[in-house]
Order: sequence, then C-alpha cells, then structure tokens
Amino acid sequence: MTTRIVILAAGQGKRMGLPIPKVLAPLHGQPLITHLIKSIQESGVDPRPVIVIAPDAQPLFEKEVGANSQYVVQQERRGTGHALLCAYMAMESKPEIIVMLNGDMPFIKPETIKKLVTEQSAAGSAMTLVTNQVPGFTDEFAPFYDFGRIVRDGKGGILRIIEKKDATPDELAITEVNSSYFCFDAKWLGVNLPKLGTNNAQQEYYVTDLVKIAIGQGDQVATISASPTESIGINTPEHLEHAHKVSLS
Repeated sequence: MTTRIVILAAGQGKRMGLPIPKVLAPLHGQPLITHLIKSIQESGVDPRPVIVIAPDAQPLFEKEVGANSQYVVQQERRGTGHALLCAYMAMESKPEIIVMLNGDMPFIKPETIKKLVTEQSAAGSAMTLVTNQVPGFTDEFAPFYDFGRIVRDGKGGILRIIEKKDATPDELAITEVNSSYFCFDAKWLGVNLPKLGTNNAQQEYYVTDLVKIAIGQGDQVATISASPTESIGINTPEHLEHAHKVSLS
C-alpha cells in the first residue's frame, strides 16, 4: 500500500521565546523536527514526507531541515484538522494510507511508525491511533495532563477523544491519553475531513473530532500503544529542558 506521512509544523515559537518556528528549536544539537524526520527515514514508510508550515517559513526550513520534503503552507492557523486538509489537498496523487505526526514530538521510534501503518493495513479501519497509558499526571508525567483523553465504552471500544479544555472533571481523571499520532485510510479521510467543525473551546478544526465522526458512522477505530516517552512534546522552555534529559536511542 502507498503511504504518505504528514508532519504538522506550522506552530510559532512564541511560547518558547524563540524568533523561529517551534519545531526548529535545537535539541541535542539539531532542530526538533530533524529527529522526527530521521525516525521516518529509518522506518522506510515515506522517503519524502509532507511538512505543513506557516507562511514565509519555507526558506528557513529548507536551510535548517533540507529540501527533501514536500512543503505545504497553512495560510491561516485554524487547527490540526485544517492543517491536515491543507496537506491532503496538496497531494497530487492520493495514497492509500496517510499518517499524521507532529513536528514538535521528536521521540517516536521508527518501529512505532511501522507498527502504526501495519496495524492500519491489517485492520482496514477508518483510522488507527497511538495511545499512552500513564500512571498519573505528576512528576515526569505532568506534561501529559494537557493531552486529550481517550474515552472508551464498557467493552473497551473508543467512544471519543476529549481535549483537556473541553473535558469534565471525570474525563480529566482518565489516564489513557491521545499521543496525536494518527494513521488514516486515505479515501475515508478525504470524504470526512470536510465534515469537521469548530464547536469547541478553541473554535478550531480538531483532527481528534474525526474519531467521533468515525464512531458515529459505525466505522472501526483501531489503536496501538506506545511508551509515553515517544509522545513527549515540546511547547514550553520547560518541556525543552526536560527533553534534553531524554535519550534519543
């Protein structure tokens, strides 16, 4: 099956106190996104990923990251769903599978990327996503408090993903979280991306709302699990400081 990987990388570096895009912040001597691209290359899934960037950022990305990627500009920051739609529309030939990763999450392993695609291929589901089970939200697991929660039914099936800002106190107590690594059936994605709305606290188009759409249609949503370390994201200087203590091996 043909597979394309989309990397969301349009975030600004304001919260990081940087004059450059967030994903270009240095980690172990290289931009954050470079570590992710290395894992993608080692996975063998997609030799030329699609990177969604902010306007006017391409020259800087080509200088810092290289030209061996397809760059797509997100003219307005309207959420992850909008960014993925921009990437999808820019693909001249549509693949069978589309993987979505985040440029500010540098620790995913090549094996997890391959496993995600393998599970999607085998399951034939609308999508497959990576979840993390954490013991709580203190100490080194405190950053995961900001992650979306996985809400399951009594049989273990996924009902929805609820973002922290939209969650009730009971939902915030859930310790299975969404890593924001997604793998989609490309045809299903093309039909359903335009159905996303902005009825949420941020008034943005959330990729996570695709889970609710799939469940509502009776479509299958598969999951795989991964170590929480692989889902460490960088949004603040404190997160970056913590990431420098994490081994890349």
